[in-house]
Amino acid sequence: MSLFALPGWKIGTFNGKSYHYVHIAATSSDKPTLLLFHGFPISVLAFRKLVPRLVGEGYGVVLPELLGYGASSKPQDVAEYSRLGMADAMVELLAAENVKKVVALGHDWGSPIAARFALKYPEITERLILVGVPFRPPGQGPLNTKAINDRVKPIVGYEPLAYMDWFVSDEAPKVTSEHPEALIRLMFDKDLAHLWCDHGALEQNLKKDMKPSTPEWISEDDMQETIEFMRQQDMSALLKYYHLATTIFEEEEKVLPQRLSLPFLYIECRNDPTTLGAVAIMKDHCDDMTVKSFAAGHWVLEEDSEGTSKVIIEWLSGGE
Repeated sequence: MSLFALPGWKIGTFNGKSYHYVHIAATSSDKPTLLLFHGFPISVLAFRKLVPRLVGEGYGVVLPELLGYGASSKPQDVAEYSRLGMADAMVELLAAENVKKVVALGHDWGSPIAARFALKYPEITERLILVGVPFRPPGQGPLNTKAINDRVKPIVGYEPLAYMDWFVSDEAPKVTSEHPEALIRLMFDKDLAHLWCDHGALEQNLKKDMKPSTPEWISEDDMQETIEFMRQQDMSALLKYYHLATTIFEEEEKVLPQRLSLPFLYIECRNDPTTLGAVAIMKDHCDDMTVKSFAAGHWVLEEDSEGTSKVIIEWLSGGE
């Protein structure tokens, strides 16, 4: 069943913006509620295999579509996609749903939002889980993609974040909107490094309407649901996250703690070319970090749904 077919989806206004979300209450009194922060570009569909497992184990789930996605607000101003602004909105949403504490979980661009939520609201956040995209201390300014590409290319042979530079170009919203199926199929392909990441690769492959075959870890039904979802999205809104990350410095982040002190689970995706060396980078900024590594790509929650669900549930239960 599609996550969008779950009963109880609603729209609420929080921190001045509309959010489309669903809240599934915990059925076990000893199980926490997880607040799930999705990333680019498939919204909550990134959690379609995780949510049923969490709910089946008695955990609660709060699942919002973040700004720009689906039926949620789509501001035109990049600054309105503030990570702290969305964190503030989630506090209001949780209050409206009478949820007192949560475990924050983020994937892709949802990871920095989840981390800032945890840092700003430690009284609400019991634990933090980040999938793929690592913890980066706040207040460091925009992401310097050129410096990262220059440092990593001599080692791996490609520029892992070159696609971000194209995503903030004037033509990116139009090209991505015209080729939604190619965008999804390229994103899910195992050769992400050369079809998507490297300099000029993504734009060229989209313009050729390249459509790699469906990987074995996703069903045709799920693939078609994802493609249809993408056809309905406003790409100019979704790409605002890249503009924010690479051009905007959120001054208010400077007052946040620079270290994670709460229990933190990082799910490493060893085959994700965009997050190489993440564990080593984070070690100096985390007091209580558990790392679970998977031989999978960026979409590990789908590619190894059984393994990741098992690890998350065991860690939430107090295991290692």
